[in-house]
Amino acid sequence: MGAMDAFSRTFTLVIQNKKLYLLPLVMSLILAPLSAYMVGNSPFLQNNPLQSNQTHSGDVIIEEHGSLAGETTHMSEFLKILAIYGVIALVLSSIFQYSVIKGLLKSSTDSEYSLFELAVDGIKHFPGVLILNLIFTLISLLLVALPLLLVGIGVILGGAGLILVILGLLLLILVATLSLSLTVLPVPIYAEKGSLGPAFEALGFIYSNMKTAMVFGLLIFMILMAIEVAAAPISMITQITASKEVSMYVSALAQAPLDALLYFFVWSAGVALYRELRRLEDLKKVDMELDELGLEF
Repeated sequence: MGAMDAFSRTFTLVIQNKKLYLLPLVMSLILAPLSAYMVGNSPFLQNNPLQSNQTHSGDVIIEEHGSLAGETTHMSEFLKILAIYGVIALVLSSIFQYSVIKGLLKSSTDSEYSLFELAVDGIKHFPGVLILNLIFTLISLLLVALPLLLVGIGVILGGAGLILVILGLLLLILVATLSLSLTVLPVPIYAEKGSLGPAFEALGFIYSNMKTAMVFGLLIFMILMAIEVAAAPISMITQITASKEVSMYVSALAQAPLDALLYFFVWSAGVALYRELRRLEDLKKVDMELDELGLEF
């Protein structure tokens, strides 16, 4: 029931705080043309990396590929551009994530807030959000590494490793859903407590409520996939109808509202999960106190 309660509360938060959607929408509208310009226009993606010419010498066919040095240069430039864009995206997402979550927390106490004040608050606290997201993403990747290792060993062993492959895939699903819940939890704690230390309570919350966290992560994953599926036709239509020069920009801008909805939903899910897990922990403490007093209800 805990996972379903948190899941339904996520929709309630989204519906009751519709104006907060404007914050991730602004972020998505900034990142959309930026990604199209910086990443989409990269020569590494625009050019065919292997331009081959064939010269015949007797019965021997010699394939001469495009300059390896040129390809390496394009790849190096692409990775630099990707890194720069990644830093910009991380900073902006950290700012707006804190702003939205702070607004959701304030709405629960009927506190007045303005979007501008929330944005300023996000700018002040984005370093903490960035640090937490990086740390908990790293923890999640380490958790996912174990089942992937089992799958890899199973593939190497061939038929004899089929059991390891199946076990690894099942474990991967469980760990992935758990990791999704883990990554959305720290920032709401940080926004409420005001310091980084308490945010690491997320590890204890997840450990004490693994079943709830897994089910909730699975439900959130299904919603995210539904949003991605809804966004796919937009890209296809723009690729068909728009010219190559503008299709990337049109596609990115057209998908921006759905990207914003995805961000808004995930950040709201973090707040909903935090409230539910905190409620469950409070109930456990009450039960322990009653047990110590020898009382049963």
